[in-house]
Amino acid sequence: LQSPCRQCQGQGQSFKTKRSKEMVEVHIEKGMKHGQRIPFRGMADENSPGVEPGDLIIVLKQKEDDSGFTRKGNDLFIRRTVTLLEALTGYTTVLTHLDDRKLIIRSKPGDIIRPIDMTSEKHFLKAIKGEGMPTHKNPFVYGNLFLILDIAFPESLSEEAMARLREVLPAPKDSPRITKKMEKEYEHHELTDMDPSVSARMGAETSGGEAYDEDEEGPRGPSGLLIRLVIYDIQFDTRAARGAGSVDGPSFDATACWKLPRKVAAVWEIFLK
Repeated sequence: LQSPCRQCQGQGQSFKTKRSKEMVEVHIEKGMKHGQRIPFRGMADENSPGVEPGDLIIVLKQKEDDSGFTRKGNDLFIRRTVTLLEALTGYTTVLTHLDDRKLIIRSKPGDIIRPIDMTSEKHFLKAIKGEGMPTHKNPFVYGNLFLILDIAFPESLSEEAMARLREVLPAPKDSPRITKKMEKEYEHHELTDMDPSVSARMGAETSGGEAYDEDEEGPRGPSGLLIRLVIYDIQFDTRAARGAGSVDGPSFDATACWKLPRKVAAVWEIFLK
């Protein structure tokens, strides 16, 4: 059952509302991160009279820039390229920080920068302590700044340059001594550039082609095993056939195959194909 309100007798009440603009000042504290929320209490719309309004919430979104810095937590990362000479003899660079400070960065004397493994996610890193982002609510504690160092190798070297390097650099400990006999008898191969992903894709395509051949011609085992099996069976049956006078020399007569046992004849047919 419904009954009218005793106070307004079912007439209801109306309230005047108005739109207003208000300037909200958002203070970004040191060390705040992407996705962090800043609430402003009671600054949302009023749904109805007598009900406390909601909150206005500001969500921070980190802007991408061209400074080269990447943030992970309170740590900063930046990539730099060094020459092979710098990797071996020492590295010095000048870095402009996010707050426009200029930093002179040097490697330790005698410290060698090693190349990274391109097939993994491991990079050669060097750190500068305390040059990362400040900690939120504790701005006197900073993260670290990491330099990801990539070595730019020369495309080629002259014979003179290689000779000078052999004089200066230590000789390999486990380098084999190649004799003239080894040069003559051993196989010779040369290293080449190849992407492992391309090699894997080529292998998959080759496997697919073999599977297609099996569908057309029927299953078959490894060729080396098949050949050894055929040679053994044929030599055995050749001696038996020679005794019967059905084989002349190492090759079979067309009718001789039918005189062999059925299993051997099937292998012989596959071998002929």
